[in-house]
Amino acid sequence: MLQDAETTEAVTFEVGASDVMGNPLFKAFDEAVRTLRVGASSTVSASGGEYDPNMLFSVPADHAEIARLRGEWADKGGLVEGITVTLINGEPAVVRAIDETKVVLDANHPIAGSAVLFTVTLLGVNEDSPAAA
Repeated sequence: MLQDAETTEAVTFEVGASDVMGNPLFKAFDEAVRTLRVGASSTVSASGGEYDPNMLFSVPADHAEIARLRGEWADKGGLVEGITVTLINGEPAVVRAIDETKVVLDANHPIAGSAVLFTVTLLGVNEDSPAAA
């Protein structure tokens, strides 16, 4: 279990799950807790890799993909700047800008081009696993 010092909300995850997920933040947490004793803390750094400007692109506002996204988000507040959408290829993208002619999407990892630092404290270890139940 991990604790965010600012929110004091515990997070539970399965050690080793990051090997499958590929999420850099989960991978950093996973690596840190493998070496911690209960009650010990560690600073965790995660990076989303290099920011690729080619992953920032404009799609015409009348494109079929934009129509699909507008329909998907119609009952969730609409297609607006700042939300993360799932593209037709299954990949996530953040809506960076919208105007009458185009929608600008950013398919970079949300923390690409920067590092995120966390101090985590291992609160406990649950030896039970869903597979054993």
